[in-house]
Amino acid sequence: MKKKAPARKYEGSKQQGHIKRIISELQHDSQEISAEDCFIDTKGLEEMVHETRHFRNKTVLQSLGMSRNSINASGAKYLQGFMRGFHDLKILDLSINPIGDAGAKCILDAFKFVHGITELDMSRCEIGDATAAILGAFLGNHSVNKNMKTMFLYGNLIGDEGAAHIITALNKNKTLLRIDLYGNKITSVTAQAIESLLKTNKKIQRIDLGHNSIDEEGLRQICDGLQISRSLKRIDLQIQDGLEKLDDELKGNLRASVNELTLWTPRHELE
Repeated sequence: MKKKAPARKYEGSKQQGHIKRIISELQHDSQEISAEDCFIDTKGLEEMVHETRHFRNKTVLQSLGMSRNSINASGAKYLQGFMRGFHDLKILDLSINPIGDAGAKCILDAFKFVHGITELDMSRCEIGDATAAILGAFLGNHSVNKNMKTMFLYGNLIGDEGAAHIITALNKNKTLLRIDLYGNKITSVTAQAIESLLKTNKKIQRIDLGHNSIDEEGLRQICDGLQISRSLKRIDLQIQDGLEKLDDELKGNLRASVNELTLWTPRHELE
């Protein structure tokens, strides 16, 4: 126990230094805050909300990067309050934080006040179908979502139910150019919805579905959609049983249907 105490104290002091820097940058009208790997937790976020309460509405913050911190569901409540003051926020990176579905709901509720988000990264945030449903509602609501172009959701717990919410919304969405769902729990059940998306969506340019569980039959359905799609430029897919076992005709059709095709095999591990 005596050996661990100094480490906790050291991390707390490092967090305090980063928070002071962030507050100072905001006071000087910085448009971009980079706070990756800064040991920021619930207590730190509470301090940020308190110390910036008088000038948040006067600061034109456009990019907030808070990857690799210790933001959980409790901290997300303070982050929501922090974000609500920055109406011009465009880029939000919260990747690699244990936010969870409850925390994600708090953060996404702030999008009612921040209408200009163009890029969202919630990769490896321990979110699942509940968060995917909220994101689907957001993507399908043109009055709230007018600018979202890129969404990174890799390395989470999103299954077929959650993917259905997102993909169904994208059938109507006219802004999103890239969606990254690498390393989730999506199976061939979702393949038909992806096929429909590729046939109807005229904006999407890149989809990443690597390190999921889509079998050869699912790939055939996706390939049917690729042959009709006129907007998609790149797609990443997982070959569940190995590239060498995939039907040659299907491989050829996949490669012929899109400018860039990445076929992952089970040897590739989630980074």
